[in-house]
Amino acid sequence: MNWKQTLATALVRHEWLGRPIKGALRSRAVTQLPIYQKWVMNAAAKRTAALPSTKPWVLIETMLTCNARCKMCLHSERDMRGEMSMELYEKIIREVAEWGIDTVSLSVYGEPFADKHWLRRVEIARQYGLNYEVVTNGSLLRPEVLERMFELGGWKKVIFSVNGFSTEAYEEMMPPLKRDKVYANVDMFLEMKRASGAELPEAQISCVITNINAHERHDFEKYWNAKPGVSKVLIADCGDWLGELPTAELTVKGSSPKHVADGGWLAPCPSPWEQLTILYDGRVLPCCEDEAARSLVIGDTNFSTVQEIFYGEPMNRLREAHLQNQRCSHEVCGKCKVNPPWLK
Repeated sequence: MNWKQTLATALVRHEWLGRPIKGALRSRAVTQLPIYQKWVMNAAAKRTAALPSTKPWVLIETMLTCNARCKMCLHSERDMRGEMSMELYEKIIREVAEWGIDTVSLSVYGEPFADKHWLRRVEIARQYGLNYEVVTNGSLLRPEVLERMFELGGWKKVIFSVNGFSTEAYEEMMPPLKRDKVYANVDMFLEMKRASGAELPEAQISCVITNINAHERHDFEKYWNAKPGVSKVLIADCGDWLGELPTAELTVKGSSPKHVADGGWLAPCPSPWEQLTILYDGRVLPCCEDEAARSLVIGDTNFSTVQEIFYGEPMNRLREAHLQNQRCSHEVCGKCKVNPPWLK
């Protein structure tokens, strides 16, 4: 990476400079420029050339079942349940570790702490030397489970999905969870981490903005940014999960700068080069946006290794479609309007 690329990456990742820069790079005025499109396509081609040494970010769905019916999630629209077998889970963990990947996410579209095998799964990951991250709604945290997780080590990050500040907004966004219980659980976690003296896991708070909670965004960010032990507050606009979720009544007008109008140029997506999402039943997706529809399956870990899937023909065909500037016409990727600012 030359000094120009290093500077550009630093600017995009900057806490407050990054947001307007990304917004500008996703704007129609920029994405329609031939010079910008050529730059992005060249970056995608370089990713392909680097594939032999690439190790993707792997997300493992230990549990699809969730105890919440959040408005911005397809769990609010349909019954979605499932639990990964322990045999398949250990196979995946072993293959990932043997590949040389050191950290995985142990959550995808369900609530990991609803899994009765949760602690055993963490123990298995640690036995194979893997670190892990997790996304949770925080409602099912128990001190004895957290204490064991601290003991096992390797817990690098936790993202708490907390989609409201006031009781009214939170409980409308995340039924049937109770706001005060979840806030108390997050406080419990932060206190246990402080008492342990551990620097990790890093604790982040995420919130999806809708017309239910948009009015209290400032209060939400102020509260959590001032909370000792919280490293970052993540704010996202409400997406439609490739058209699976009706969001007309949720979306705040003008709040989706990352989405482009129909007919606009869509940059190649970095996901086929950098990510694998393994569903509870072993099927594999290349993209987090497809976690609700589950339509773009590029392999099955019941029959292939994780590494074989990442380098396999279905994934290569998907990469080639993006490299040939065919994303807009792709039956799945064309539904996604997330326009990545560039490929790092």
